[in-house]
Amino acid sequence: MHAIQTLRTTGNVPIFLRSILNSEEFSVHAYKLAAPIVIAQIYQGLLGRPPDISGMHTCLSEFYKEGSVAGILNRMIDSAEFHKLKAKGILSSKHLAPLERLSADNYHAYELHQQNARVAQSHNPNWNNTFPARRSAPAVVFLHIAKTGGSSLHRMILDAYQHRCFSDHDNLLPFYLPAYMLQFDCYIGHFQYDTVSYLPKQNTQLATFLRAPHRRLTSIYNYYRAHAPGQPGFSVEMKRANEHSIDEFFQLPAVLNNPAYWNHMAWCVMGNTKWQEWKALHDADPQMFASSATIHTNIRKAIRERLQEFTFIGFFENYEESCRKFFAALDITLPPSIRHDHSLESNVGNDPRFHKHFTKQTLTGDSLKILDPLTHIDGILYEEARSLFS
Repeated sequence: MHAIQTLRTTGNVPIFLRSILNSEEFSVHAYKLAAPIVIAQIYQGLLGRPPDISGMHTCLSEFYKEGSVAGILNRMIDSAEFHKLKAKGILSSKHLAPLERLSADNYHAYELHQQNARVAQSHNPNWNNTFPARRSAPAVVFLHIAKTGGSSLHRMILDAYQHRCFSDHDNLLPFYLPAYMLQFDCYIGHFQYDTVSYLPKQNTQLATFLRAPHRRLTSIYNYYRAHAPGQPGFSVEMKRANEHSIDEFFQLPAVLNNPAYWNHMAWCVMGNTKWQEWKALHDADPQMFASSATIHTNIRKAIRERLQEFTFIGFFENYEESCRKFFAALDITLPPSIRHDHSLESNVGNDPRFHKHFTKQTLTGDSLKILDPLTHIDGILYEEARSLFS
């Protein structure tokens, strides 16, 4: 590509990006790729790393709203992280390769097909002859919501299903070949409801874990803040949490408009389409949204109907009991012991990525009201789930 050669020669990233954005090749081919793939390639090309979950959510929200990656690109090339990489001379052909592939015709479909076929063939040499039976075979789909105890359960499910479990942390279900996905009996990851429809299964059992909304957000903040600057994987969210008190953090625009924070449990359970609808309704008139009995009734009704589709919902507050009920409800062999992974207490002082000493921050009294806009729908979801599954 001429644009790639120009960038390697001049090092002028803005001109390079604009040339790609304005090219016919980009218009024809890149937008055939779904937004998460485009965003992941941009992250890898400009920052030399995959997107973190919250960063992906932020970019997806902006992409769906604006219908363009231009704003995402502009924000990234203006970021401190990008300029630090450029100053260190890390802007190499290794990092440019993903951007070069971004505009290659059918790149992702081809690469994913090859990868999927190799893995499937290694597990079952006759995998491509079993489509009808596999389509009707029952499958568990676990929506892993951050900071609800899902990481520990995730590992127990993987141990139970072994190679029959599909695990994904990036909500990329739409971008795997149906023939490949048919081989699994369990799917677990940071999915949201809308993407589950891409699974080629006719008999799915939905499950998830929830947590009291205020406590879940407080846990996320402390998890980010406990990370030490300068360590591998130190993300934008971790930087924000280290630079801002808990009160300040949850009033940042980047947090208030992000599906990773704004009623995130509802985003997972109800799906991005419904989340976008409710977010637009809220943004049009926040006070009316918070006080309207009609809106609350409609939201509660929609949530109640959606929860009827779930086979099981567990609760962080009753973690061990919920784990036992989960395995029993889905007829999965209960592990010898219930795992408790990723506790902040075990990481601080032991994992070099975390501060050696850390004191959790909490919201009390009037400060708790700061979280109300971020948890309004999640609160309804939690109440309804409790009434159905406790």
